[in-house]
Amino acid sequence: MRPLALMLVLVALLLSVGCARPAAPAAEPTPTLASVAATPTTAPAEEPAAAATATVVPILLPTAPAPTMAELRAEALASMAAAFEVLDLPDVPVAASVNGEEIVMEDFADYLRLRLYSITVQNGVDWSNPDYQVYLPEIAGEVLDMRVQSLVMRQEARRLGMLPAQADIDEYRAGLLSNLQNAEELDSEGALLEAYGVRADAITDIVTDTLLAEMLYRLEATVTEEEQVKARHILVATADEAAALIARLDAGEDFATLAQEASLDTGSGMQGGDLGWFPRGAMVPTFEEAAFALEPGQMSDAIQSQYGFHIILLEDKAVRPLDAAWAERRQQQAFDEHLTALESEATIERFILTN
Repeated sequence: MRPLALMLVLVALLLSVGCARPAAPAAEPTPTLASVAATPTTAPAEEPAAAATATVVPILLPTAPAPTMAELRAEALASMAAAFEVLDLPDVPVAASVNGEEIVMEDFADYLRLRLYSITVQNGVDWSNPDYQVYLPEIAGEVLDMRVQSLVMRQEARRLGMLPAQADIDEYRAGLLSNLQNAEELDSEGALLEAYGVRADAITDIVTDTLLAEMLYRLEATVTEEEQVKARHILVATADEAAALIARLDAGEDFATLAQEASLDTGSGMQGGDLGWFPRGAMVPTFEEAAFALEPGQMSDAIQSQYGFHIILLEDKAVRPLDAAWAERRQQQAFDEHLTALESEATIERFILTN
């Protein structure tokens, strides 16, 4: 199972609602999983037409009023009903179990309903469209994976004697519900839960899991420094071009000058091929492996990647401090690896979505 990176993602994935629907295109594109599950982006405006020689008098046509949030919500809920009909989930009391602890079907259904609502409202998905329906099993499977991982995390937190303070849960929950009510233009928690069709416990569970994820995340050791390299490279399209450049470099020509002249990586090429210092994980694997295998002053053979052929000159190698972004990334990686290890050691049974 791939890590789902629970840290601060549960609320974002399940409750990113209240977004105005983008205008529908003239011809609906073929759906992809990315277009179904991701927040839509606005297409760039078309190029302006050539200036007309005669004055054009604009004709103002009446436009339909924008739909209200209540109208969008009603449309989304109708679409979701079609989604659940297509999924045709079995009538069983338990969706899965982790180390003998059950994830009841009602709990899973609440999470799935929230996730589908988010996707439906943000992207204007019509689940009665067969082109979209093909993604429903995958989305449902990811929600079940999330519930399994949440339960694994809760069990680890219990083992460590960790529990969010009730005051923190209440404060976070109140703020979340207030934001959602404002977005949905509803005046009470009851109206919000009724609109979503979920239990109050579902919101509390999401908040608790998010706070637990933060607590477990903070337990991971912060990496402040690690081995890094400082390198230059020249990128060309073919092995023959790389061989010709290596011959010129072996004959004594300057690496930086040739990078400016020949590199397809125009960004670093303008700087003589300089990539600066970088840690592991910053470059594509074949490039990284070759760069870290070199010693300062050494130059590589032609290294192929999906971008072409690289010639790498290693200028320095040292254990250096990580910047804040890389330190945070290492902490997130450690958190994900910890959860993955816990899952691999757990006894997990799924009673639905097993295909």
